[in-house]
Amino acid sequence: MVIRVSAIVSTYNSEQFFRGCIEDLLAQSLYQRGALEIVVVNAGSKQSELYMMKEYLRQGIPLTVITTQREPLYTSWNRGIRIAKGQYITNANTDDRHAPDAYAIQADYLDKHPMTGLVYADAFVTTTPNATWDSPYELSSEAPYQDGMLAWIDYEPLSLLRFCYMGQAPMWRRELHTQAGLFDESFMVAGDYEMWLRFAACGVNMAHIKDVLGLFYWHKDQLGRAQAEQSAYESRRAVLRHKEGIERTWQR
Repeated sequence: MVIRVSAIVSTYNSEQFFRGCIEDLLAQSLYQRGALEIVVVNAGSKQSELYMMKEYLRQGIPLTVITTQREPLYTSWNRGIRIAKGQYITNANTDDRHAPDAYAIQADYLDKHPMTGLVYADAFVTTTPNATWDSPYELSSEAPYQDGMLAWIDYEPLSLLRFCYMGQAPMWRRELHTQAGLFDESFMVAGDYEMWLRFAACGVNMAHIKDVLGLFYWHKDQLGRAQAEQSAYESRRAVLRHKEGIERTWQR
């Protein structure tokens, strides 16, 4: 079976969520058809993820495992992308979950729309750790997710300069990295936003799938001021880097 999608999982001290993350990926219909590759980058975790990986491998679960020293998120993603076999790439955050057909729906859309480079979908926002798609879970009722939803807008390149709306689990063509390069490893928290802006500056079309395909776990007690300030700084830096290129490419 040809690998259609490679899911990149970067883990560091995420033992609370790791097993649920892998089980979520194994439940994907695309995995059941042998078309999903799971690439795990163990970024120097001091918890038990490596033991769990070895347990899966002993059971014959074909994980592709990379073990490194502690490193930034986007360095780990780049490691995974370099060895990925799939036509399409997605990031699988250890604490988020997916509808069982999420990857199949996204991959099918890219198959049917060859001029689209990236797809993204909506998600429920849950405050229940390790929720699964079919189990009961609590939706957020507090700002900024008081509606319990990440309901994104349709893609419009110039609006991407105002905020990032590709969500927590987009899927994109691996070949785009030949054109646009890999993730900028100098970013700590907004490297994905920088990449989507870079795609836009390169003229890449992106598409919003108007369906809820994921669960986004909100760590409301773990969002510190320093991280928020870092995100705002890096986002502004990314916008300033690509604003001219996006306007030149897309303004008529």
